[in-house]
Amino acid sequence: MSFLTLASVPLDAMNQLITAFRDDRPCDLNLILFEDAEHLLAILAPARLEIIRLLREEGPAPAGTIAACLDRDRLMVSRDLGVLLDAQVIDLERDARYVFGFEGIRVMLQFPPSGLRRSGHDGQTTRSDWRFE
Repeated sequence: MSFLTLASVPLDAMNQLITAFRDDRPCDLNLILFEDAEHLLAILAPARLEIIRLLREEGPAPAGTIAACLDRDRLMVSRDLGVLLDAQVIDLERDARYVFGFEGIRVMLQFPPSGLRRSGHDGQTTRSDWRFE
């Protein structure tokens, strides 16, 4: 079994990987790219990591079973499952069981993204303190 790699990379690096894939050059097929670190980290919220852990340890399960095992509200679990599905971190089998088909997750996080420079003046960093050069 292999690892799933989630990476926060600049847009130009993302374009290079897409070009490599299109040109049939070797490329890690278990790679999901995010343009910014915030989106990647939102996907890996603690409640979602618990879902991934459960699926990895126990195998495929329907939403109701996942909610019961984690002692969470089914609606909230369904929302988290939807986020993980949209991000392609998990899959949904034909029999409505969710599956995480990897040994684990590797995260590659670049912060601040290349092409950004800190511009804050008061020593405290906020989102607006980073700007493209």
